Amino acid sequence: VGSYMINRGSLAVNSNYDITFIGADLTVTPKALTAALTGTVTKVYDGTAVAALSAGNFTLSGLVNADAVVLNYPASGTYNDANIGTGKPVDVSGLWISGPGASNYVLLSDHADGNVGSITAKTITVTAVAAPQGYGEPDPGLTNTYTGAPEGSDSFSGALERIAGETAGSYTINRGTLSISSNYSIDFVPAQFAITPRMLTASLTGWVSKTYDGTVTAALGAGHFSLTGVIGADDVQLNFPASGVYDTKVRGAGKTVTVTGLSIKGTASGNY
Repeated sequence: VGSYMINRGSLAVNSNYDITFIGADLTVTPKALTAALTGTVTKVYDGTAVAALSAGNFTLSGLVNADAVVLNYPASGTYNDANIGTGKPVDVSGLWISGPGASNYVLLSDHADGNVGSITAKTITVTAVAAPQGYGEPDPGLTNTYTGAPEGSDSFSGALERIAGETAGSYTINRGTLSISSNYSIDFVPAQFAITPRMLTASLTGWVSKTYDGTVTAALGAGHFSLTGVIGADDVQLNFPASGVYDTKVRGAGKTVTVTGLSIKGTASGNY
């Protein structure tokens, strides 16, 4: 590239002429080069439009004679937006060339772009927390933990749900309406919501009387038992053993009576 004088050189004519030569300049101008993006520029969604670039993402066309000219290969460019997608436009600026042959060329633009971008969804693992609840107690609510936090101001919406049921047993906690934007993929790990049986207390009440007969056997009836802790009108009854034992066979009042083999029955007994 440069300006070169044009001279007469070997130009001649016969001796009948006298040549007056007027010179000029030959100007060699820089050749235009085109930089472009190629390949695939990919990343997992991170809430930003930053695109990481490498030398392999650039092409430079227009060089001749294997001239030693290279791009500066900026390390980052910009996606058109931060959202997931394929074939996304990526733009990079601040391009320039260097090398022994660089003075013979000029870049058409210090920008390059191409539909080479790919942003994939970020995976968040949501794990439901196993929740115990006693039968008849208020629902403690459903909670979860997660790994792979949402980016920036992104947040979850909705809530976990569990299989319906209020009797003692185990109910699967599922994802329910819990969701987040399409820039994420939720990997959900369910858990079990356990309703545990309610504790009941059986006791003896009233008076257990007999005439001394040399034994510790105590005759019992249904009226000698009480059962506390049953909720509402739940169908739960004791089995009412017919006998217990006094502490001793000696006569006396206020004697301790013990009964064993107690059990419960009824349509709601499985909740207790």
